Amino acid sequence: MPDTWIRHDAVDLRRHRFIAAVLTGLCVVMAALFLVVPPGPATGPVPLSDRLWFEAVAGMLWVLLMVAVLNQARGRTLLTTAGMRFHTLTSRRFIRWPDIVDIEQGRPRSGYWAVVYVRRAHGRRLMVPGIYTHKSNDQSFQEKLDTIRYYWSRSTT
Repeated sequence: MPDTWIRHDAVDLRRHRFIAAVLTGLCVVMAALFLVVPPGPATGPVPLSDRLWFEAVAGMLWVLLMVAVLNQARGRTLLTTAGMRFHTLTSRRFIRWPDIVDIEQGRPRSGYWAVVYVRRAHGRRLMVPGIYTHKSNDQSFQEKLDTIRYYWSRSTT
């Protein structure tokens, strides 16, 4: 079997760019409002240098959100005859087909997105990068899931 990439299509990448733009805009607005709006009269005047901690927190929050969004957007999986190779922004991982016990569709803790998990024989389950959806009947998601299950079934027979 030829190697196959599981990754997001152009529509999903546009959605990620939109989410990143919205999150960036929210962080910039929060930071700007904190600098512009003076503290309340009960607290008295506070020097600007004492208020910059909020700017630092907003910046760190933005960085964490952007890493999470980019990690999900740029994540992809290479299916080979030997196993699955996960590629994300922050890591690379290879899982051999015999180490996989089940491939299941599930929802992360947030409960909004449908994702695919690989349950390993020894260890925790892992979310497969490059495949998720927020739609109830997403044909592209189902095709990717069927492709992963096909590779897994061919390797175990």
